Amino acid sequence: MILRAVGTMARKEMRDSLRTRWFILYTIAFMVLAGSLSYLTTSFSGFVGLEGFGRVAAGLVNLILLVVPLMGLTAGALAIAGERERRTLGYLLAQPVSRSEVFFGKFAGLAAALVAGLLVSFGLVGTLLGARGMSLAGDSFVSFVLLTLLLALATLAVGYLVSALALRIAGALGVTIFLWLSMVFLGDLGLMGTALMTKLNIRTAFAVSLLNPLQVYKVAAVAILQPSLDVLGPVGLYAVDTLGSALFPVLSGLLVVWVVVPLLAAYVVFARGEAP
Repeated sequence: MILRAVGTMARKEMRDSLRTRWFILYTIAFMVLAGSLSYLTTSFSGFVGLEGFGRVAAGLVNLILLVVPLMGLTAGALAIAGERERRTLGYLLAQPVSRSEVFFGKFAGLAAALVAGLLVSFGLVGTLLGARGMSLAGDSFVSFVLLTLLLALATLAVGYLVSALALRIAGALGVTIFLWLSMVFLGDLGLMGTALMTKLNIRTAFAVSLLNPLQVYKVAAVAILQPSLDVLGPVGLYAVDTLGSALFPVLSGLLVVWVVVPLLAAYVVFARGEAP
């Protein structure tokens, strides 16, 4: 695999992504919602400094859990399935590039576009908070942003796997929407219902929650913003008691796993795909 070819493919994919309507709409929607939420929270909460930042970030967590996974899943779903449906994938693979260069180049370009859109949105949030006299809590803000980028890349990888398996855009989007709804609405509510019906113990409930990247992100984000995970109930307390100071590194590592494993699985599927 030649890195120059990967870079060329990534730049092309990034330019194409930045021009697509779905990406522009999602980015603008997230930017407007995040900026509005930050402004309203700082205007009416009466909190300033680090405490004010904590309240803003806590509100952003719920917004991020809804919008960012949808952005990542949609971007990934359209990548390979779109090329396949437009019948341009065979043409692309017929060029003097390998499958691995096409595969990782497209993913790198999508990831760059997604990260750029989120960084612009967080830049707006940081500017609004600074203008309102809020302290950005330095390391906490940076950790919060990096954690959100990991969530975006994890859902992008999952969408990429779906795209590698799908033959049509409609099928890929249908599966990713189902996955998004499952991750969002079968998170806290699904876990609570399952725990009540099956009488899961706390250890098992915590282990099950780690199977959902959104839940992993939520626990890790709360760990950044709150000195205690009391707000997450018994599962949060169990997580703190079990992992202690290693909680955030462990959860961040799990999000990295959620990026790597689906991406490698997608590559295995793509490498065995149709001939050029």
